[in-house]
Amino acid sequence: MKNFVFAYGSLMCSESCSRTLHRMVDYIPAELTGFSRIFNATGHFSFDKLKSDVTVRFANLKAQHNGLCHGLLFEVDNKELDNLKQREFFYDFVNVSSLIRFPENKVNGNIFTFISPIDDLSQGYVLQKYIKLMDNAANHYPLLKKQLKEELELIKKKEILEGGFLSITGSY
Repeated sequence: MKNFVFAYGSLMCSESCSRTLHRMVDYIPAELTGFSRIFNATGHFSFDKLKSDVTVRFANLKAQHNGLCHGLLFEVDNKELDNLKQREFFYDFVNVSSLIRFPENKVNGNIFTFISPIDDLSQGYVLQKYIKLMDNAANHYPLLKKQLKEELELIKKKEILEGGFLSITGSY
């Protein structure tokens, strides 16, 4: 059976995802029901401008009755899933096959995503490069672009930190 990943954050960016999978990715637009995207997954990363660790907030999924999150699916093999689990180490690996709707295409197989149990809106920054990465990834998907724009407008300017971070897949 085929495996797919529902991407709603940096994995929507083909350049970012391909660094982990070591290949280019073909995406399929999809909707995850019962969840909303929120920027509350926190982690500590080396910040490129300060050369020190900062608390950073990333996209996450929050269970919400009538929630709907637009995102992108891509197919993976077992080795690629292992690479993704290593990359997304502070997220739980969750099967969401029964919660996916497809506006255009259908896929056959298991669909997984990553959801962080670490959620804290009281601390941390959302990095400008991370926002730009997600925004650029959504350019070819009108429903995703519209929803992401609305979600990003909820982030206060003082919560956005200019610059990027260093990760296991390179600099952002």
